[in-house]
Amino acid sequence: MRRSQIAPGVHLSYDAAQKFNRCRISIHFAFPARRETATAHALLPLVMERGYADCPDMTQMTKKLARLYGADLTVDTRPMGCSHNLCVSITGIKDQFALEGEKLTQEYAALALGTAFHPYFVGSTFDPEAVGIEKQMLRKALEDEVNDKRLYCQRQANREFFGDSPAGVRQEGYLEEVDGLTPEALTEAYYEMLRTANIELIVLGCDEASTTAVKDALLAELSAIDRAPLPRAENIAMPRREPVRKVEHFDTTQAKLCMLFTLGRPMQPEQLAAVRLAMALYGGSVTSRLFLNVRERDHLCYYCSSSFQSFTGSISFVFSKVLDESFSQIQCFGLPRAAWPSTAASSTPTRPALSRRCSKSWRTSATARSPTKSWKTAAGACWPG
Repeated sequence: MRRSQIAPGVHLSYDAAQKFNRCRISIHFAFPARRETATAHALLPLVMERGYADCPDMTQMTKKLARLYGADLTVDTRPMGCSHNLCVSITGIKDQFALEGEKLTQEYAALALGTAFHPYFVGSTFDPEAVGIEKQMLRKALEDEVNDKRLYCQRQANREFFGDSPAGVRQEGYLEEVDGLTPEALTEAYYEMLRTANIELIVLGCDEASTTAVKDALLAELSAIDRAPLPRAENIAMPRREPVRKVEHFDTTQAKLCMLFTLGRPMQPEQLAAVRLAMALYGGSVTSRLFLNVRERDHLCYYCSSSFQSFTGSISFVFSKVLDESFSQIQCFGLPRAAWPSTAASSTPTRPALSRRCSKSWRTSATARSPTKSWKTAAGACWPG
C-alpha cells in the first residue's frame, strides 16, 4: 500500500488490489479524545449514518445502496489510544463488473463524501427528530452493556487499567450525559471534528484514475473548510506498578476473565511486526498456543485469545466461560513457568494484575480467589519476563 500526504493533516493510502472484485473507500477522521465531548462524538456516527443532504431519508439511502448492486455504507467509531477515530466507509463491486457499465466508483465517492461533509441539517443543526431517535439507541446500548458479559468485562478492565489517562476516555459515551445532548451540541462537535481532525483517505481496489478522482473530490470539499489540524496523539504506555485485582459478582454460572499488561514504554514502529507475530502464535487464532493448551488440552474455558494495542503499549488476554475453580490454573499462562503455583488449588503467588467479575459492587482482592462466577482483569501489571 502506498501512502502520501496530499494536504496539511491529510494523507492518501492506495492499493489497487486487482485480485478482488470489490473496492472500498474509507475516510478516517482522527482527533484527540476528550472527556467533555466523548458522548457527542459517540452519538455523531449514529446520526450521520441515517442519511445526508442529497439523501436525507433512511429509506432513500437503502434504495440508493441497493441500486449500486448492494453497496454497503457504514459510519462508525473506533478507539486509537488517545485519539478518537470516526470512519465513513463504503464498499461495493468494481466498475468493470457493472452490468450496464455504470461508473460505480464515482457514485461510491459521492456517497462517502456526502455523508462525511454534507449531513442532513434542519436549519443549521442536525435533524432534532433523528438526534432524538439515535439518543434512545445510544442510551439503550449503554444500558445493555452489562448484558454482554464479555464486552462488559473488557471495558471494565480498560477503565481500571487506563484510569484518568487520555486513553481512558470512554469513547462509547457516558450514559448520564446522553439525555443532555442537543442538536446544537452535536453540530458543534461535528464542525470541531472537521476543523481539527487528521484525515486519512484509504482507497482499495480502484484503478489509479479513479483514485485520483476521489482524492481531488476530497480536496475540493476540504477547500471550503477553515481547517487547523491538531497534532496526532503520540503512542503512550501505562507505567509499571504493582498488580491490581478487581472483582464483580453476578448471578451467573460462568465467568469472564480479562488480563491486561503494560510494556511500560510506548511501542515503537519497528516492534510491530514482531509483536503481531507473537500475538498470532500465542493467542490470535484457534491454532494458537493459548487456545490449544487452555481450551483444547486442559478444558479450562470455552474461549480464549490475546491481542495488543500499539497505541497504548498494552497486551490483553480474554478468557470466556470460565468456571471458578479454573482461575488459578488459567492465570499461569500469563507468567513464566518458575512463577506457577505447585498445585492448581493453591493460590497463585505473584500473579499479574487481575480483576474478576461477579456481584454488584467492585471489590479489590489481593490474595485468594473470589467466590463463584467471577471475572478478573489485570489492570496495570507489567509484562512478565
